Amino acid sequence: MSGPPRLILFDVDGTLVDSQDDIVRAMELSFEALGLTPPKRLDITGIIGLSLEIAVVRLMPGLALAVNVAVIDDGRVLLTRREDFHVWCLPGGQVDEGESLGEAALREVEEETGLVVRIDRLVGLYSRPRWGGPHTLAVFAATRIGGELSCDPREVVEAEYFSPEALPEPLPWGQRERLADVFEGPGG
Repeated sequence: MSGPPRLILFDVDGTLVDSQDDIVRAMELSFEALGLTPPKRLDITGIIGLSLEIAVVRLMPGLALAVNVAVIDDGRVLLTRREDFHVWCLPGGQVDEGESLGEAALREVEEETGLVVRIDRLVGLYSRPRWGGPHTLAVFAATRIGGELSCDPREVVEAEYFSPEALPEPLPWGQRERLADVFEGPGG
């Protein structure tokens, strides 16, 4: 993909939010869901050229952010089976205070899988304002540049590469959509 990353938002019902008016409305709803008063005017005209972590933090102070990382190797994606829910998912987790989205992505992959990766691109930014946990998720595609695959048993009981045509079950809600975006979506 050439040029800056696109800001891609999905409403809680999975509808693509693609007009400027819809994006402003989605931001207003996110403020309301957090119990915050939205600013009188949300100006998003400059967001596309900014790094996403700056844009999101400027628009949504106090927002709980999370990341997922699709580590791609030979057309296959690395999935981890979580220790707590025993579902297969992309490596990832919450963004720590003072950490950028990219830093969180690199840290989470290394913590959960032992791999050191290079972030290749932003796949998408997904928002679920009425979700109980972190409701804004950045998904990145990455390539392994070091480390050895080893699971942190406190978080991950298994890690394996899968082709997009042979994904394991169960996958948590939204993972199949994000994986499709990794391989076929706007940044795919």
